[in-house]
Amino acid sequence: MPIKNEKELISSQRALSGLQKALFSVKTKYLAERPDLFMLLSEGPLEEIRILTQEIEEYSGVSQAEFYGATLWLCLVGEKAKWRETPISVLAAFMNSLRKGIQAIAAFNQRGHTFGRPPKEVMSACDFELVTIKPGSMQIGVSLPVVDQAELFISNYELSTSPPEKALGQYLDIANWAAQGAPFEELVESYPEAAQRRTILKAVRPIIPRSTGGIEFIEFTGQSVNKYGDIVLRQHVQEQIDFAIKLSVDESEETYVGNIREIDLDRLTFKLRNIFGSEASEITCHFPHELRSHARMNLGKKVRVIGTSTEKRSRLEITEIEPVSE
Repeated sequence: MPIKNEKELISSQRALSGLQKALFSVKTKYLAERPDLFMLLSEGPLEEIRILTQEIEEYSGVSQAEFYGATLWLCLVGEKAKWRETPISVLAAFMNSLRKGIQAIAAFNQRGHTFGRPPKEVMSACDFELVTIKPGSMQIGVSLPVVDQAELFISNYELSTSPPEKALGQYLDIANWAAQGAPFEELVESYPEAAQRRTILKAVRPIIPRSTGGIEFIEFTGQSVNKYGDIVLRQHVQEQIDFAIKLSVDESEETYVGNIREIDLDRLTFKLRNIFGSEASEITCHFPHELRSHARMNLGKKVRVIGTSTEKRSRLEITEIEPVSE
């Protein structure tokens, strides 16, 4: 039960003190010679201590201070998101998805393309710092690192907003659009440039829970999310993101799905064959040096490519290569 007044606060503090003394007594008696028995006997008091501590912190303001101390809060909900039971792999997957997504957006904002890895300064500036993890449900508070603006790529940005903050804002903007199930036209109005829109959509997509991952949904809260209200990403949001990515192709761009064959790493070309929905038997594709390892890694595999045609050379100048599941 939540604490409602100072009298209940004092009562809860006394109860907490009593439980801590009881736990200390069990520790004194069993820890040295029977640590296994100590752990067994301490389970009950530990849970009660956790509940009372949470209620006291909520009433006293500790919880609110922690909330505003983090830029962003992530809450994982599902059978694999239980306190002291969540696999590290699950937690790491979601945190890495967030970090890499913000890095990709910031790198695109800086360079205008997604070729290769983000620059080191972008990766460092967008590497979230862990503020706190709340017991109970899996609530993780994170903040962007404080960095010197002079060290960043700020020539084309407002000085009031750092590039990592801008990238985070764009990430949450499209995450909120997807969570609300808003029309695609609204997304185009906010992000008219197709390449930028694709980049942000692809940055958000990996954090959406999978049907077999044991996470039902992920919720974003915190200072960065205040203007939207809470953002809840459920599994079905994946379909809307994928649909928007397919539609986010500029008039000057062409997109094809096929298999990569005959890579020439010196000329930076490959043949795209088994092209879905096209009468062409193959398309000669030229890719930038930054996509060299990515193209080689997908040799023989089905991919989606986006690029622009060059009539003089009869080939497609590739800007993106994305693996496609069979």
